[in-house]
Amino acid sequence: MKPSAKARRHSASMGSVYERQTSKRLYISLPRRVARDLNIPRDIATGIVASPHGWMSARRMLEDLIRRWQIARGVVRDTTAAITLAEAFERFLADHGARRSRASLRNYKLAWQAVICHGNAHDPVNRVVVRGSVQCSTAELAMAELVRTCQTPTGSITIESVAIYLRTFMVFCNWANREGLMPIVPRASTIRKMMPHRPGKPVQIYTDTEIEAMLAICRRPSAPKSQVKVGHIIAVLARTPLRLHEALALKREDIDTTAMTIRVERKDARTWEYIPLTGDDIALLARIAQENGVQKPHDAILGYHSTSDSRLRRTLYEVMHRAGIERNNRSWHEFKKTYISRVVRRIGTDLSIFEASRLARCSAPVLERHYLKLEPHELRQKIEKMWKSA
Repeated sequence: MKPSAKARRHSASMGSVYERQTSKRLYISLPRRVARDLNIPRDIATGIVASPHGWMSARRMLEDLIRRWQIARGVVRDTTAAITLAEAFERFLADHGARRSRASLRNYKLAWQAVICHGNAHDPVNRVVVRGSVQCSTAELAMAELVRTCQTPTGSITIESVAIYLRTFMVFCNWANREGLMPIVPRASTIRKMMPHRPGKPVQIYTDTEIEAMLAICRRPSAPKSQVKVGHIIAVLARTPLRLHEALALKREDIDTTAMTIRVERKDARTWEYIPLTGDDIALLARIAQENGVQKPHDAILGYHSTSDSRLRRTLYEVMHRAGIERNNRSWHEFKKTYISRVVRRIGTDLSIFEASRLARCSAPVLERHYLKLEPHELRQKIEKMWKSA
C-alpha cells in the first residue's frame, strides 16, 4: 500500500495507526523488527471504522502488540497472562453484574455457557490470534465457532437463540475491553454476516377463546394447586404488559392503589418503571393476593419465584393440552405479545403509535417492524383511497 492511499495517521513511539481513504477503515503499521519477531504482517487490518472511538480502540490494539513484543523480548514482565477468560468473567459478574437484575445475570451466564463451550475458558483473556492479516481475540473465535455449529444439520440451537447469546456476550467483551483486560473487541458485525438469513416469523399470540379455555381449566374445583396458580399468572399477564419474571416478582408494596400503578424493576436494577392499571386490574391482583394468603408488603402476590420458570412451563403445557390447544411453539412470552397485539389494534382509533408504544412497553420501531406489517394489496387500497379523497 502506497503512502498516498493513507489519510490521517497517529504515530506512537513504535508503530502507527492510519486510515485508508478507500475503505475508511483503520490499519496498524508495525516496525519491521516487531513484525518479524511476532511473525505477523507489518500492516494489519483492524476492521474498525475510522471514528473517534475507533481510533482509540486501534491505538489500544497497537499498544498491546508492542507490549506483546516487549514481553517476548524480556523488556517488560507480563502481569495479565495469568488472568483467564473464566476469571475475567467472574470479575465482570462481580463488578458490572452487581448493578443488574437477577434476570440479566442469568442471561449473562447462559450466553457465557453457549459461547465458551466452543472455546477455552482457561485461555488468557488478552490472547490475540492473527488470521491472515487480521487480529482477533479468542472470544471472537469462540463466537464464530458457535455460529458455524448452529448451521450444521445436527445443530441443537437455533439462529435466533445464537443472535441473543452473541448480543449478550458482547456486553462482557465490551466491559473487558474498557477494563484493559481484552485488547481487541470481537467484531460483532463480521460475525453477524456469517449467520444465514432467516425470513421474519409471524408473531405468535393467544386468542381470547384460548385464554378463556385455559382459565376455565385452572378454575375447576378439582384443579390441582399448581394449575390454580398458573391460572392466576395467565390472568395477570393477559391484562397487563408484564413479563413473566416481572409478574412473579410482583409484591404488595409494588401496587399503588391511589395512583393506580404498579412498579417494576428496570434492567439496570437501580430504577423503577411505573405501569398504569385499571380498577379491574387492581381488583384482580387484590383477589389473587387474598387467595394466596399474602399479608406482608414484601410477599410475592403470585407465590412463585423467578427461578421456577421450567416448572411453570410444564404446568402451562399441561393446561393447554387439557384445554385442547395446540402449542405451536408458544409459551409464556406469547402472553406479552398478545397484550401488545391488543394495543396495536387500537392504533388509529383512540391511540397513537407513541401512546401504544408506551402502553406496550416497547419502542415505536419495534411495533412498526413486527406488529404493523401491511400486505401490498392493503397498501394499494390505502393509496387508491387517498387519491380518491384528494
